[in-house]
Amino acid sequence: MRKLSTMLLLARCGRALVTPAAAAARRGRALSAAPTSFPLSSSKTVKVEYGGAASDYAGDLLLLPFWSDKDIDVGAATIAQGWDAAFGGALTELAESQEFKGKKGESHVLTVPGRLQGVRKVALVGLGPKDKAMEGYAALGKAVAEIASKEKASSVGVAAPSRSRDAWTFGEHVEAVALATFEGCYVDDRFRTGDNVKNPPKLSSLELVDEPMSVDDVSPDDAYAASLEEGPQESVVSEAAERARAYAQGSAFAKDLVNAPPNVLTPRTLAIAAVELAKEHQTLDCTIKGPVECAALGMGAYLGVAQGASSDNEAQFVHLTYKRGVPKTKLAIVGKGLTYDSGGYNLKPSAGGMIELMKFDMGGAAATLGCASAVASLEVPDCEIHFIVAACENMISGEAVRPGDVLTASNGKTIEVANTD
Repeated sequence: MRKLSTMLLLARCGRALVTPAAAAARRGRALSAAPTSFPLSSSKTVKVEYGGAASDYAGDLLLLPFWSDKDIDVGAATIAQGWDAAFGGALTELAESQEFKGKKGESHVLTVPGRLQGVRKVALVGLGPKDKAMEGYAALGKAVAEIASKEKASSVGVAAPSRSRDAWTFGEHVEAVALATFEGCYVDDRFRTGDNVKNPPKLSSLELVDEPMSVDDVSPDDAYAASLEEGPQESVVSEAAERARAYAQGSAFAKDLVNAPPNVLTPRTLAIAAVELAKEHQTLDCTIKGPVECAALGMGAYLGVAQGASSDNEAQFVHLTYKRGVPKTKLAIVGKGLTYDSGGYNLKPSAGGMIELMKFDMGGAAATLGCASAVASLEVPDCEIHFIVAACENMISGEAVRPGDVLTASNGKTIEVANTD
């Protein structure tokens, strides 16, 4: 009789008894086990190395960079002149016909008939003013990725810029080029289908080349000649490229988190991503606290924001610790981890409220975990760094926090909620 009365009461309220499977189907998903991993985008590894003399380079594409100048004479440039002569002045003609001035972002590509001199394409690339060198080297790396993608090149050579023939003896120059190249090759196709798929560049190898000792200008640079004999470029390029790779991997990890939709990146999968990151590095330790542990610590303000979410998307407090050597420095980096912010009962408006973009409220968490990735890959010595993310959703439900509620934070302070957003 009691069961029948309950069914009648639910019917009067406009609700019918449903099985868990039917409820899940109404939500547009099937019952399944809790997620055990977070999907990352697949990135192609680009090998970066010092390639020696520019005159010996052979590959799909060679970039010849120039600092900006109102009168650029390609035929007189130390490295470019040999290639221009081999192509019968075609590079000079290209520069003149396109009025090449070396502006940042400017590029012009020459297709080489019959792969003459071992290359398929040669590009003149502008870097902008030399007094803004680091911006120029970053622009050069960006040009590598863009031109390689457009020209479908898998092997690319980059010559030392005009008037900077010792470029690859400086790690910061190499790092800027490599980092911009790696980041320019980042493509996230995890959630794209059909014509929306953007395939990453074919680029697989990048060689940094310079001028051989046998080719020098009218004012020989003995210090540079000596450096060529000693060969520092090989080690400089190798070390700087690995630093750039660590930064790029951290950046890609953060982008993967931010790009994921809120039904994929939930507090739980964000915590899983942190755990998986820690498994990749011996110097990282990860601790996750759920709602029960957070309640025991009195974290009422944090749990108040999270209490409107479903049990599938409950709060996850992430604590990654990096430690290597004897710490001389201790840091804590905290990132906001709201994987979706509806605004709660003070719902964000559909017009101008950017409610459809509110997955980005965990951008701080993504930056924090991306930083953890880079630090661990770089193996930063003698420091201890704590990476903190309080992951949750701000949603509407019968259990959600309401305007007027009073919450108690972990420090004992009471907070009256005037606005749930």
